[in-house]
Amino acid sequence: MEKLWAKDVDHLQAKKKEKVQHVPQMTAEEMSEDSSNRTVNVRLNAIMWNSVFREHQRLHPNCNGFLQWNMEREEKFGFVNREEAMCDKCTYRSRKFKLYEEVQNQKPGRKAAKINVSAQAALSQTPLGYTGLRKIVLGCNMPAPSTSGLQKRANKVLPEIPATQVVYSVAEAETEDKSIIGVVCKNKLCSVHPIKSGEKCTSACSSNLTFMKSIGDEYTWAKEALQDLASDGIEAKHLTTDPDSSAYRAADDLYLENTTSTEPEHFLDTRHFLNNHRKTSRMIKNWEK
Repeated sequence: MEKLWAKDVDHLQAKKKEKVQHVPQMTAEEMSEDSSNRTVNVRLNAIMWNSVFREHQRLHPNCNGFLQWNMEREEKFGFVNREEAMCDKCTYRSRKFKLYEEVQNQKPGRKAAKINVSAQAALSQTPLGYTGLRKIVLGCNMPAPSTSGLQKRANKVLPEIPATQVVYSVAEAETEDKSIIGVVCKNKLCSVHPIKSGEKCTSACSSNLTFMKSIGDEYTWAKEALQDLASDGIEAKHLTTDPDSSAYRAADDLYLENTTSTEPEHFLDTRHFLNNHRKTSRMIKNWEK
C-alpha cells in the first residue's frame, strides 16, 4: 500500500510540474496591456478567432484552456496592430494576424494601414495637434502612436500639414530700410467658439478665416494687401516675387478691374530664380543618365 501511495504522489507531482510548465506567467506590464483597448477591424478580428478556435481544437482536442492575445508578441503600427493568440493551459501559439486593412499600392515593402492614413488626412483638417491627439488616445486606455511616427506618416499623406495661421507681408525696395508697408494676418483658430463651417463668430472670436479656406491662398492675401495699399493711395508699379508667386497675378487683376490705375510690371527674385534654374539643370542631367 505504501509503494502504491508513493507512486500516486509522484504521478500527481509530475502532473503538477507539467501544468506549471505549460501555463505562461504574465508580467505586470503584460497584465496592464491585457486590460487595455485596441482598434481592430471587425471582420478581420472575426476571421482571426474563428481560425484560432479551429486550429486549437484540431491540435489539442482535449485542452479546455482559455485562448487570449499574446501581448508579449504584439506588433504595433500607429493605431493598428498584429496579434498572436495563445492558450493558458497548453503550448498552443497561433500565427500572427493583421487586424487592419491595408492601402493597396504597387510600392515595395510593408503597406500602410488604412486607418493610419485616414487619421492623418482627418488630422490635417482639424486644429488638433499631435500632443492633443496622443492625450485623447491615452485617455481611452489605448497605446498612442509616437510623435515621430505621426510626423513620418503625415509626410506621406501631405508634404506639409497645413498651418492654421498665416501672415502675408509686402515690403518696399525704394529705400535702404526695406520697410514692410502692408500686412495681412489670417487665423483659423478660435478659443471661444467651436469651428464649424457656416457658423458666424462674434466679435469675441479670434478667427477671421473659415476652416475650409486654404491657408496657402497667396493670390487672395496678396490681393487684399494691395487693396489696403491702394486705399491709402499707394500703388505698386514694379513687383519682385518668386517665379511661382501669385502676387503679380493679383496686382494685374486689380488693374484690369480698375481698382488700381497703375499697370504692374513683374520682376523675378534672382535668388529663387537661380535655385529653380539649378534644380532644372540637375533634372536634365539625371534624364541624360
